[in-house]
Amino acid sequence: MSGGPLEGVRVVDLTSVVVGPLATQILADHGADIIKVESPAGDLVRQLNGKSVTPGMGAKYLHLNRNKRSIVLDLKKAAGMDALKRFIAKADVLVWNVRPAAMARLGLSYEDVKKINPKIIYCGLYGFGQDGRYKDKPAYDTIIQGASGMAALHHRATGEPRYVPMVVADKTVGMIAVQMIVMALFRREKTGEGSSIGIPMFENMVKFVLEEHMYLTTFDPPLGGTGDPRLLDPLTKPVPTKDGYICITANTNGQAFGLFDAIGRPELKTDPRLISVQARFANVSYYLEVRNAAFAAKTTAEWLELLAKHDVPAMPYHTLESVQTDPHLTDAGFFVTRDHPTEGKIREMRLPNVWSCGTRKEWSAAPKHRFHPGENAMKIAKLAITLLAAALFTLPALTSAAEYQPEPYQAGKDVIWLPTPDSLVTKMLDLGQVTAKDVVIDLGSGDGRTVIAAAKRGARALGIEYNPDMVEFATRAAQKAGVEGKARFIKADLFETDFSEATVITMYLLSSLNAKLRPKILDLKAGTRIVSHAFDMGDWKPDNTVTADGRNAFLWIVPAKVGGTWQSSFGELTLKQTFQNFEGSLKTGTGTVQISNGRLNGDQISFSAGLSQYTGRVSNGSIAGTVKGASSGAWSATLRSDNPVSSPKIQ
Repeated sequence: MSGGPLEGVRVVDLTSVVVGPLATQILADHGADIIKVESPAGDLVRQLNGKSVTPGMGAKYLHLNRNKRSIVLDLKKAAGMDALKRFIAKADVLVWNVRPAAMARLGLSYEDVKKINPKIIYCGLYGFGQDGRYKDKPAYDTIIQGASGMAALHHRATGEPRYVPMVVADKTVGMIAVQMIVMALFRREKTGEGSSIGIPMFENMVKFVLEEHMYLTTFDPPLGGTGDPRLLDPLTKPVPTKDGYICITANTNGQAFGLFDAIGRPELKTDPRLISVQARFANVSYYLEVRNAAFAAKTTAEWLELLAKHDVPAMPYHTLESVQTDPHLTDAGFFVTRDHPTEGKIREMRLPNVWSCGTRKEWSAAPKHRFHPGENAMKIAKLAITLLAAALFTLPALTSAAEYQPEPYQAGKDVIWLPTPDSLVTKMLDLGQVTAKDVVIDLGSGDGRTVIAAAKRGARALGIEYNPDMVEFATRAAQKAGVEGKARFIKADLFETDFSEATVITMYLLSSLNAKLRPKILDLKAGTRIVSHAFDMGDWKPDNTVTADGRNAFLWIVPAKVGGTWQSSFGELTLKQTFQNFEGSLKTGTGTVQISNGRLNGDQISFSAGLSQYTGRVSNGSIAGTVKGASSGAWSATLRSDNPVSSPKIQ
């Protein structure tokens, strides 16, 4: 269960870019189950980004589409439309953001959808209201900013029209959509009736701009012109200080008089132009000029301290970079670093609001685009039906374990589940050099495909999985593949299970979980091969990396533990180990030489000392091998009992 006040609300999301995805992201953050339906081409915002780890997974898309599930449907084809209608039939809300005429052409007008689900909340976001001449015009954020008068505010303040450098219209209307949807859900609770909601961007943003800037034209006849002079004055901006800027607002008499004391101008409290709220409003340019002139004398930090003593509201001026290190936001844990299943570590902003009833318990990553353009529509439809059968809408007829189907992006104990592509499974097993002699243990085995593939190579294979439904599903899959004698699955916690029997470990976890497992892995028998899909081991660098279908697989070979002091046939050998690498010195009767090129490959050791090259095998506190170069022949070393071997850097 997701948790949060909207837990149990199911939303089919046909929206793209910002206005609709922001609305559904807010609903998702508060617990709603969002099914994002994309065309085969994908949401346009996937392409409206700078650099990204994976094409189509840019920063804006990741922020706007967290906590959602995704499916690709071609609504121009019957199979895709049929699948969509199956979703709508079991949903509470349908959200869309194309022109209403386009929805009607698709057969998805409110009257059409109401026949499928009479209780649906049908929410449309579009450019212009349907009662005026602009009703069929397309709209984007900047179009609405210019048409609503928002760009003119900048013109009035600075002499040059320009757009606000953020998608303010999209974000504002997106938040309005959330309010409307929640009100419609509340009404349905009382009446049992669904409803249609139309949210035009143009009208909403005209209202948004003119709330304060309609100003004296509010009256009929007008008492003056438009535009709040206090907000449009060129001096209404961050105030320069000795080392930067500061943001100040002193509206009340108490705040303004405290400001005058703070800047060392107490006489201003009796200046008739500044003596009251009304006087300062009528003389706003003079007030701001007097206020701003004082601030160049001190640093921002000095002013913040002084203004706080006089109870004057003030905050530091932040850049887009500095706000991310604001101490208050750090205290509040506002910025959160998460492990994304395909994009690595990403930084997000947590939900700012708090609820006594609790907030969403589970986080899920913004989903990748499932299919490439041109994907067969029947395949898409089959996936939609599979998702439905996978308890997406908790259909009563499909609840038995025998018919369980795992769903990509479903939440698990430690991670969300995503299948590893078969091509990468093959690469991973090749990377681990899996043969019939191996014991392969897959940590978080999911649908069992890695375990089954290893068993087909003759290896004994075990899958450790916490979800009992997954365990049963994988067991059935092994039976169908004819490898039930070699492939076995158990329900267990990764952190409590002994997997020391393994010669090969495979996994598709997060970097944070890999780090948590790392001490246990480093205690495995030297030479054990560790293969991870996508996620690394921090500062334990892989011994090898391969790529398949744009995805990485990493190999580590558990190194023998050699840190400490050894008595060798050539003298005293002191080693300092960092995972598969080490450094140190060899002290002989003629002096001390530094070791170079120290390397461990499982229990195989190699290094250079002076003009000699040493190789050997580490076993039970001893090393035996050969030396070439200035000296040649056999060599050996024994760990000194007064200096036991250290772990290979578990930090």
